[in-house]
Amino acid sequence: MASDEMVRFWWDRWRLVEFWRQEDFKKLKEVNKQNRASSTGGSLHTGGSTTYEATRDRMTVELGRTPTHSEVFERTHTRKEDQLWVDKRSADVNEAFLAELKRLQAERQALMEAGCPEPPPIDEAALWTRFAGGRKRGRIYGMGVVPSHQHPPLFPDDEDADTASAPDLRERVVMLNREISQQAEANARRVAALESTVQT
Repeated sequence: MASDEMVRFWWDRWRLVEFWRQEDFKKLKEVNKQNRASSTGGSLHTGGSTTYEATRDRMTVELGRTPTHSEVFERTHTRKEDQLWVDKRSADVNEAFLAELKRLQAERQALMEAGCPEPPPIDEAALWTRFAGGRKRGRIYGMGVVPSHQHPPLFPDDEDADTASAPDLRERVVMLNREISQQAEANARRVAALESTVQT
């Protein structure tokens, strides 16, 4: 009996070695090696098999509020023992995202202080998608699988939304708000002039 088990054991090993020697396997091995070495090929994270949604839900309970994209990303892309980023790409994407988010928040605040009653909200999902490199094979870096059938799309891909034009739209909104303010000031001057004329 032991002899049959030994034969099976070595037969399985021999078949595996033969598989490893095939050209198809060698090509696949080389492609995977290049992907792991690429700065955008792989996705290192510390979340294990836990999905982005499950991590976000756990954090919602922990924090008592919905966490930001950046908070979930930081939780799943930093090492628990030393809080260092798992790779340079993670640190770079998060840093660029936070810098742009801060700039947009300051711009939005300036619009509100300038009298714009309801400046356009900041679409953090679209902003994250832009800095993460867009959707690739149904996934967004740092967010995992994102169904393309979501309506309205939480994470638009390049075909669904032109996120590159968002800064242009914001500039247009700022310009139009300035024009409205200038028109309001001009109208106030005209009204004051008319009132002074009527009183005399």
